[in-house]
Amino acid sequence: MISCKGSIGTIAINTEDEVHIARQIMAIRTNIYCYNLFIKILIQNIVPFMQSKSKGVIPGIERKDILDFLVAIPPQSEQQRISETIETLLKLVDLIESDKIDLSDLIKQTKSKVLDLAIKGKLVPQDPNDEPADKLLERIREEKEKLIKEGKLKRDKNETYIFKNSDDNSYYEKIDGETVCIDDDLPFEIPENWRWERLKNICIINPKNRAEDRMTAGFIPMPLISPKYLEAATLQKKEWKEIKKGYTHFQNNDVVVAKITPCFENSKAAIISNLPNNIGAGTTELHVIRPIKLISEYLYAIIKTQQFLSSGKQEMAGCAGQQRIPTSFIEEYLIPVPPFEEQIKITDKLKNIFSYFDNIEEVIKGS
Repeated sequence: MISCKGSIGTIAINTEDEVHIARQIMAIRTNIYCYNLFIKILIQNIVPFMQSKSKGVIPGIERKDILDFLVAIPPQSEQQRISETIETLLKLVDLIESDKIDLSDLIKQTKSKVLDLAIKGKLVPQDPNDEPADKLLERIREEKEKLIKEGKLKRDKNETYIFKNSDDNSYYEKIDGETVCIDDDLPFEIPENWRWERLKNICIINPKNRAEDRMTAGFIPMPLISPKYLEAATLQKKEWKEIKKGYTHFQNNDVVVAKITPCFENSKAAIISNLPNNIGAGTTELHVIRPIKLISEYLYAIIKTQQFLSSGKQEMAGCAGQQRIPTSFIEEYLIPVPPFEEQIKITDKLKNIFSYFDNIEEVIKGS
């Protein structure tokens, strides 16, 4: 029902079997192919148009002004999905306006959910034409062997091999010649062309740099590392001889994550960039993850998830106030590996979404 005179555009859905309505109210009866709430939303969007057509001392509109209006009607299932989504968002707006929910907290929760969807393969559509993750993992293993032969990487004495058995669709891991099923260790399901792998098998953990003493390098203490998503760590310039000992080493495109409480829980992390001569060092309270043929931004997204933070918090060791994430946690952490092309799509999507939320947060701060 919609009011056509006076307060033009006031709308309600009748839930009674039989009602009598005033003359200035127009009844619209939908057919079986239309979802009532969707039609209500459509009409609400043409109220300004209806009001512009009003005439008389007491403004009013005619039936034909409404009935002749052209609207786009999607399938009924889509009408329902759109209506329920809008209804949920409007309820959130009401809660925000009534101060029953904090908008900053809502944005924080939404960001966490977006990251969760990203690492589960639910943020961007799956493309069957993408090269499967198996092929990418093969290239990573080949690159690791090359680095070992060149003396740039030591062979892991506890190296494992994870594979998916096509017979039972279960994941298995070869450890010291023994094959064990690891399905119970996997926190969630992933798309068919993704694979699970431990960080130590696809990255270099806490590597060391080699450089001339007088070479200019970047230095990053903990205060210069931000918890904000994709905010670059600022750096100080020093000679390599000043920082090569007693500090954590890294290079451009390395992913670093704080290992000490409360910096870890606060999600202090960064993708290293803009280092002079591609070398740097910083606070000892960092773990460094150097990807091998993986997108740094994707690994960064992994360590920003609540899944990673919650799992790491359970593994912290040390005395109160000085608890740290052990290296073994980083090395053994299982991550979902998407095809290379999808890693690019995921990280691009995340950049856009987080940039949008960052703009909203800036507006909130300024209001």
